[in-house]
Amino acid sequence: PPPEPLLSWIVDHSSNPIAKDFHKYIRAYNTAFAFAAIVVEQVSEDTAPGASRIRNQPYNRNSSGPRISTGATSTTLANETFRISGTIYHRMGSLRPSSGPPAFAQVYFYDVEEQLQHRTSLISHLRPDTIEILQRLITANNPYASQFQTLLQQHGPEQIGALRVTITSGRRLGRRYDAQTYPEVSALVTERTVDGAFSPHNIIVHGHFNGTKIISSLHPSYMPLHYVLMYPFGEDGWSPDMLSAVPSVSGAPSDGDSGYKISLRQYCAYMLMVRSGYYSHHYGRLFQQFVVDNYVRIEASRLQFLLLNQDTLRAEMYSGIGDGVDPRQVGRSIVLPSSFSGGP
Repeated sequence: PPPEPLLSWIVDHSSNPIAKDFHKYIRAYNTAFAFAAIVVEQVSEDTAPGASRIRNQPYNRNSSGPRISTGATSTTLANETFRISGTIYHRMGSLRPSSGPPAFAQVYFYDVEEQLQHRTSLISHLRPDTIEILQRLITANNPYASQFQTLLQQHGPEQIGALRVTITSGRRLGRRYDAQTYPEVSALVTERTVDGAFSPHNIIVHGHFNGTKIISSLHPSYMPLHYVLMYPFGEDGWSPDMLSAVPSVSGAPSDGDSGYKISLRQYCAYMLMVRSGYYSHHYGRLFQQFVVDNYVRIEASRLQFLLLNQDTLRAEMYSGIGDGVDPRQVGRSIVLPSSFSGGP
């Protein structure tokens, strides 16, 4: 379970004024402590044709990071939903801002007092006392926060901009039914050069560069880097190499282990189950965003699979039929089978 007082705030927020405010602006509080930004086109609550769309644009005061999405500010949040148009990206900026105040992971490379000042100024309507409590909680429990602070102490603030941080994807992951696992200390590597081979899914963050970099949805840190309040201990999320603790149906071992690789859909189904000791459903609008985010990941992974396996879907035969029906559209089309939701 989440550490206190976070657990009490998400479970019982009817009478405690701090808990009520926290639950009301939970997405904003999560953004204040996120290491990675989320970039999404959110659709307004009005479902009528022509409903307005709200775009989370790059953060205006910091060219190295996206704009902070503060979430809903309405006093009537009970019936609100989280709806998007298009896809969702998770991004990380440089270790130091090229201009303006720091945001997201950049904030963690300052001392405790400066972190508090930056977070309270970035999102003005949040309670400073709540931010201070959450900051102490995350610093004490989150391995990303503690390792970033270690880098600051080892190299000093003047040298942070000269470093490169790599969050590797090729580490041994926990299993679906095992105890929670956390990023290894060796998962964060600092270097002063740009040479060397890396896995294509590694997260490599430089000291100074313009713009942001997209985090691969296949990386085990994809979710914990943004949903800090839902992953307060920084435990790994899903990756293609995650194994189940339950043997495969045939009983045959997989990859030298008794478990089998689980799909993203299976992992998300497990995370969405209501069971004792798990509190995902208590995170309100942040949980809604979490569900939509994972749905987009699942759909994208399915489309990627279909793109790479067109031969098994007899794509050439379907393409020939299409060319015969409409000779003006000659070319290779991507075939979606009838089993794909939203397909033909």
